[in-house]
Amino acid sequence: MEITAAGVSKASARVWLAHVRGVRACDVVAFGDSGNSIGMLRWAGMAYAMGNGTEEAKVAAVGRRVERQRWRCDCVPVHDVER
Repeated sequence: MEITAAGVSKASARVWLAHVRGVRACDVVAFGDSGNSIGMLRWAGMAYAMGNGTEEAKVAAVGRRVERQRWRCDCVPVHDVER
């Protein structure tokens, strides 16, 4: 169980921090594995779903796909694909 304040999420925290630091979303890399990572994965310029993460996390971002190959860090890369 995870409990957060209303309106607070991994995505909203990264949006705030990126704004404070002057970083664009397209320059952010995010790693996630489950439902609470979906917004963050969709927002970040490059997103990685953990190999053992949920299918929802692996396909979180529209226009992205999950590679089948696992990396040493047990992450599955998610790359932009042409539409």
